[in-house]
Amino acid sequence: MEQIQPSVIVQGPSYEYVPLSSPGYFRLLRVTRRIQDRSALSGRKRSRLLCCLKRTQSRVEDTDRLSFQNWDFSIETRRRSGFSDFEAVSYAWGDLTKTNVLQLKDGRVIPITKSLFEALPYLADRSATGRLWIDQLCINQDDLDERGSQVPTMGEIYSQAVQTFAWTGLADGSSDLVARIPYVDEQQLYNALSAVCLRPWFSRGWVSQEAVL
Repeated sequence: MEQIQPSVIVQGPSYEYVPLSSPGYFRLLRVTRRIQDRSALSGRKRSRLLCCLKRTQSRVEDTDRLSFQNWDFSIETRRRSGFSDFEAVSYAWGDLTKTNVLQLKDGRVIPITKSLFEALPYLADRSATGRLWIDQLCINQDDLDERGSQVPTMGEIYSQAVQTFAWTGLADGSSDLVARIPYVDEQQLYNALSAVCLRPWFSRGWVSQEAVL
């Protein structure tokens, strides 16, 4: 099955991060479905799955729902103490080259990696809070002082979130088989699980901490 290719408009001025006033504040990616597309949500229960393993059957429906053009994105800053109405995202950066961009609602753009570009439409569609904490976007990666003050708080952020999404990558034949348990034979399942566990997410040093938190 052909993978869904999210679309995004890449033109626009660069987003400039405003420094956080203290480590007690953090940024969140605000995700809002555009008004003309809200009817697609009626009667559809929000998923609580933490990772996307299985490709759905209706590519036309998913291509429409999982398009970047159906979502507005913005960056908001909040005091972290006592606020938990957000989901944290655990994922692998993969290639650190930021070859894609995320366009915010106001037209400004933020360069992002290919792995995050692929994940965002799925994460937006699964989010029940409309707020995501993603280190690549919510920490100014070019500000060494901010990185130094925010990274030590990541454990608290994952603990504070209402849930954590574990993004292991786009679905493929192996993940399709895993999602069909117990309808595949033992050897097929072993091969599929081995392939899924070789994905970059499973080799990250932070995985065990994020999963426990």
